[in-house]
Amino acid sequence: MIKDNSIKSFKRQIESGDRDSDLSKIHKFIELNPRSTRLDIEARLGISTQTASARIAELLDTGVLFEEANKKFNGHSYSLLSVEKNEDKIEINRIARKKKKFKHWIKQGLYKFKDFIPESTMIELETYAVYGSDYK
Repeated sequence: MIKDNSIKSFKRQIESGDRDSDLSKIHKFIELNPRSTRLDIEARLGISTQTASARIAELLDTGVLFEEANKKFNGHSYSLLSVEKNEDKIEINRIARKKKKFKHWIKQGLYKFKDFIPESTMIELETYAVYGSDYK
């Protein structure tokens, strides 16, 4: 997992070619083939679904990858992935991804434990999930 403070180091390693990992291979592939899907990556790089999904999630979390749109294939929807090089947009992508994951966590995970969470806390978190940090 790539931590926030190592994003710049990770990017330097990829750009210099010093990193021969699934992360860097996927990054390079998408850089050379914008609007690629996970299926494209699996087929062309010979990476398993689990590995491709996990590494793509890590790259999305850093903001260096972003989802442009979705593509339908055999009844499934796949994200079209591209590389972001603009530092400001990378940070925007990173924050947006973190917020998206938090909202998903509230929607999916938090409700599983609703019985253990005080009602006032639930209301606060549900409101935040809908309106973000600007709700007060």
